[in-house]
Amino acid sequence: MFKLYPMIRILTVVAATFVVSGISYNAVAAATSWGYSSTQSLVQGTLVSLDSSKSNSVVATTTANASKMIGVVVPGASTTIEFTAPGANIQVADSGDASVLVSDLNGSIKAGDHIGASPLDGIGMKATSAGMTVGIALSNFDATNSLTKTVKDNTGSSHLVHIALVKVVLGVGTYAPSSTSPSYIPSGLQALANTISGHATQPWRILASLAIIVIVLTTMAVLIYASIHSSLAAIGRNPLSSPSVYKSLLQLGVVMIGLAFAALLGVYLLLAH
Repeated sequence: MFKLYPMIRILTVVAATFVVSGISYNAVAAATSWGYSSTQSLVQGTLVSLDSSKSNSVVATTTANASKMIGVVVPGASTTIEFTAPGANIQVADSGDASVLVSDLNGSIKAGDHIGASPLDGIGMKATSAGMTVGIALSNFDATNSLTKTVKDNTGSSHLVHIALVKVVLGVGTYAPSSTSPSYIPSGLQALANTISGHATQPWRILASLAIIVIVLTTMAVLIYASIHSSLAAIGRNPLSSPSVYKSLLQLGVVMIGLAFAALLGVYLLLAH
């Protein structure tokens, strides 16, 4: 994640204003919006968080106040249900669909990506780590219909950043990326291992468990074959040896049960560690 110099925060209103004037909005289909006051000039599509210094007031969202994010600024009288409050001068939507100002600071946004706060005031970006998000993108980021700005990170390196509008289905909440297993672990096998262990299981533990199971099954098959073959040969040579043969087979069965139990216990300990 980028850490930008404070002076780059001038993009907050200036960039947003350019975007609003240069990019056409899609129709807003937000279901519910709430009236808030703000001392900042917050344009449509701006992510906002509660202002800790003033009641019923909001400020542009950044990574610093993302934990207090409540929604996105929408035009008045554009939602199905609109709540107002004394002194309110903006409407903030928290459900339904709305156009949100985003950048490609953290990578290009695709439909289905979660949108979180960014170092640019009021402008979202692709969420790739755990944190608060405003919702899920319904469309891809269109760099051809965007505003381009140059920003510097905390090392002084310059980066081109595109800012545009993306339709988002709103739903403010905590996002936790799911850990994905390498493609060589089938999803069903991964799910079974996770169920047995009670947590996400590392792929190498699953492969090691499979190796244990294969080795034990092979060993059991060899022992059973050898025992049956020798038993039949012994009975063929001496029919009176049947009782001792049956006893040997019974002992073999006990050994097989012990091997199976040891293998299952070993697999469980390996997965659950």
